[in-house]
Amino acid sequence: MSNNIFIFSFSRSGSTLLCNLLNNNQNINLINESWLIPTVSILGWKNINYNKQKYLLYLFNKSQKNNKNHKKISVNICVKKQIPINEFYKKLFNVNTKLIGEKNPVNTLHIDFINDNFNNSKKIFLSRNPLSIANSYKNRWLKNQPSHYFLYRVTVLIKTYFNSYYKYISENNLKTIKYEDLICDTSKTLKNICQYLNVEYDDKMKDNLNKLFLDKETKKHHQNIDKKVNTESLERYLNELPNEEIEDLKFLLRDIMSFFGYKKNIAIPTKKLLKLEEKINKRVRFNKSKTKKTLLKIKYKLYYVKYLISG
Repeated sequence: MSNNIFIFSFSRSGSTLLCNLLNNNQNINLINESWLIPTVSILGWKNINYNKQKYLLYLFNKSQKNNKNHKKISVNICVKKQIPINEFYKKLFNVNTKLIGEKNPVNTLHIDFINDNFNNSKKIFLSRNPLSIANSYKNRWLKNQPSHYFLYRVTVLIKTYFNSYYKYISENNLKTIKYEDLICDTSKTLKNICQYLNVEYDDKMKDNLNKLFLDKETKKHHQNIDKKVNTESLERYLNELPNEEIEDLKFLLRDIMSFFGYKKNIAIPTKKLLKLEEKINKRVRFNKSKTKKTLLKIKYKLYYVKYLISG
């Protein structure tokens, strides 16, 4: 019987690389972002009937279509009775490995659901210098946006994910790994992870073999997916972000940078930056609110109803 492993992280933190490296171990089988966990967590589905199983299977096949080696899973795995979500989740893998699971940064927002429904699962959180995260986030989504909008969006994202992670840092089944350690001391970091997962380390694990089989379109957003592990990207933000944005981010993300031990020298904030921080904190509070959860639930229910109607 396979156990579950979930890789959490901030968005743009190198979780795809970590997933690749762990997949080199014959005892581990990880997939890329199925989106099932956020769906069932938001909808509150702990036991799922036949129609819900079919819907989740549809979402799973859709999410994996860009993985060239994914073979569409037949609806035959669905059964006409209620089954627990963790039982159905295992059916999607159909492999005989010690650990199965996925990497998805968004799952970080649903750790409570995973704890309630995937007993004894192993959880890894991958941290990264918030300045590097911000730079990567900007390059992918916000390259042509005004500076204040970029600062707002990326800080809200990082703070929201951090708050969810921080609630569980004392858990025995949640291990925190630094992206910088993974890059600079790959073997030692992977050995440490293997010890936590209770699997044997294989030196081949440090070879970045792309077992996720991402297609060309998806690979565009993962520049180093087929490259040898290297340190080139660790401080790329110094050359790509304007100095003013770096200083503003150091202030806005000062608590998170301190928590993970990233060096910073904070300049005195301007009134404009303090006002932006107030706006950011208001949005972060909203992201944790019942109103936000209710709106998401309505949205996801409409997706499900649309699927049922369309057949």
